[in-house]
Amino acid sequence: MTNQRNLISQRCALPASPKEKRGVDILLSFGEGGPSRQRWWVRSFALMAMVSVAHAEEGTARGVVQALTEATIAIDYSARIAKLPLLEGQSFKKGQTLIVFDCRKNNAEVQAARAQVKAKELVAVNNRKLAARGAMSTSEVNISNAELEKARADVEAIKARTGSCDFKAPFDGRIVERIAAEHETPSPNQPLIKIVDMTRLEVEALIPSAWLSVVNAGTEFQFTVDETGKTYAAKVVRMGAMIDPVSQTIKAYGVIKDDDFSVLPGMSGTATFRSAGS
Repeated sequence: MTNQRNLISQRCALPASPKEKRGVDILLSFGEGGPSRQRWWVRSFALMAMVSVAHAEEGTARGVVQALTEATIAIDYSARIAKLPLLEGQSFKKGQTLIVFDCRKNNAEVQAARAQVKAKELVAVNNRKLAARGAMSTSEVNISNAELEKARADVEAIKARTGSCDFKAPFDGRIVERIAAEHETPSPNQPLIKIVDMTRLEVEALIPSAWLSVVNAGTEFQFTVDETGKTYAAKVVRMGAMIDPVSQTIKAYGVIKDDDFSVLPGMSGTATFRSAGS
């Protein structure tokens, strides 16, 4: 029996704690059925020891998926919405039209302002001719020229205020919410739609500050999503700026390497870090 204990100690690197030694004694008592049975128990115990070491080198932390870019779209002028071509949840590409406005009123305002410019131009030209003949003072000519410049500036202001007749997507993404509806005339700065960039997602995990010796920018980890059960390879891209002194935790931000568009902002899961034992 002493030789059997020595054999197991050499192959399995037996721990020194009394509790673990009792576990070995139990294995030995079962191993007395013969050499083959003893070897089976030795291999089994070695396997359990390796699994135990592997688990000791892993640490888990909760994380949530969030989008780096999301936007609520509004305009600073009033215009009737002619068309909202996409529904909530639908995807779009950068440059694709997301909102079409009825620009007839805005176009009419621009045309009216341009007509004012023409009228002011005629007045200014006529005043210069009169001034050349001595029938008008220089100050009156200057005033008419200033009024012409103001009319031209009014045209540019109306064009800038009304913008274009549609809104195009600034990035690839999806429609999160349609706040306004077609044929409505929302007031200026009223939210119309909410969009999110699906190409720039990150995982925000809250990890113990004691892990900072092994977890930093560039550290790879596995992220298992609660909602789908899928596991993805990920990498830490940056660390939080400060440690919470109460919970002794810090935020770690990572990106999922796999291009899987089934991962959505708001999903939660478990981040598993190797060499970060609890």
